[in-house]
Amino acid sequence: MQLNKVIKLEKGIRNNYYTMTIPSSGRLTFHTISDRIQGVEIRDKDNNSIFFDDSNGWYKIDDFTRYLRAGQYSVRVCNYYCNDYAPEFTFYFTPENESFPETETVNNDIPETASIIPSLSGTVYTGMICSGAEKYDWYKFTAPSTCDVKLVLASLTDRVTPNYLIQDGNGNYVADGSGSDEFAHSLNAGTYYLRIGSNYAGIYTFQLKSGLSTDVSTVKLNKIKAKASKKGKVSINWNKIAGRNIAGYEIEISDRKAFYSTIKKCEAKGTANSKKITIPKQYRGKKVFVRIRAYSYPTSNEKKYSE
Repeated sequence: MQLNKVIKLEKGIRNNYYTMTIPSSGRLTFHTISDRIQGVEIRDKDNNSIFFDDSNGWYKIDDFTRYLRAGQYSVRVCNYYCNDYAPEFTFYFTPENESFPETETVNNDIPETASIIPSLSGTVYTGMICSGAEKYDWYKFTAPSTCDVKLVLASLTDRVTPNYLIQDGNGNYVADGSGSDEFAHSLNAGTYYLRIGSNYAGIYTFQLKSGLSTDVSTVKLNKIKAKASKKGKVSINWNKIAGRNIAGYEIEISDRKAFYSTIKKCEAKGTANSKKITIPKQYRGKKVFVRIRAYSYPTSNEKKYSE
């Protein structure tokens, strides 16, 4: 069977059988040029059904689209009115240019055959979840050091919602999520597997990009010093934090050691290690307490603090 060509059924033959070769991963669309085609079935090399539609004697079946990877498929086209009509149809094929091309025999369906992501540089990769037996695409990447890895996931097909799972090199769960969105996870140095799936067959893109870790949960601010001046100002200094993407610092001053109440609260930039704060007049000359914590934004709508 030739793709992108009009095919005319012969009169007198109810079930018409064809062999169809898909050259690369892509989108296959069936289109009835004339009426009276009542059934279409597509099977892969292992005889698994990829698509089946039977109009049960109605006028015709509707056009449909399926996503297939490179390989050979068998097709059955049914004409219930074969003695009276010789309808026409065509299969249109559009390649989807997967970054890691798949065939029926060479694919990334399981972790053992995962496609290798060479670096976490933000390269945009295109993948496809095929119609039929395929459920997931697997990818393998390495975090060279403790870092934040951002995953940008997007669907290019209507109604398709992509989902992902990250496992470490031993198959242990690390993180998961779904939707066309940006996700960030702090990872230790090591090998990881990324699994991408979707609710329907279709096309998706993803990016993996590393940066300084935004995990501030273990950040310790040492050598904190506070010095008051006669003009009601308090100069606060703290140690610089290396190897973390610090968005800023939150500073709080209270007249209570347990910080039941706050006299003053302010923030400093993530690159800073000092801040001058003016104390309200009624607290000048009195003993006050200072505490400070770092914060970061793992994602645009998520704020995390150190202890």
